[in-house]
Amino acid sequence: MITRAREQVAKKELPVAEFAHGAVLVLAAFLLLTPGFITDALGAFLLIPFLRRLILSMILVAIRSRIHRFETRGGIGGASRGGTVIDGDFKDISDPKPGGEPSTRKNGLDRD
Repeated sequence: MITRAREQVAKKELPVAEFAHGAVLVLAAFLLLTPGFITDALGAFLLIPFLRRLILSMILVAIRSRIHRFETRGGIGGASRGGTVIDGDFKDISDPKPGGEPSTRKNGLDRD
């Protein structure tokens, strides 16, 4: 794995898959060192290359779907979340001020 990562770096590519496999192997080692039958079983399963690739592909699909949902919603505070957005101005027609004139300010809130 380290050799493949070095080859990719030499080709000026990011060794993302090798880093992911390395991270999963570190997780497997941590699980094997943690006492318990379930953690040992999970750690042993992560040592099998086929299952490791399967788990990494499932994680990648989950990340891609979350990114896609985030982008289609318009990101943080996107407009597509709440429906139609209507932009406009208004005139405050509430009770007149003590001077007798109604307020004509724009972009204010009616505080009644």
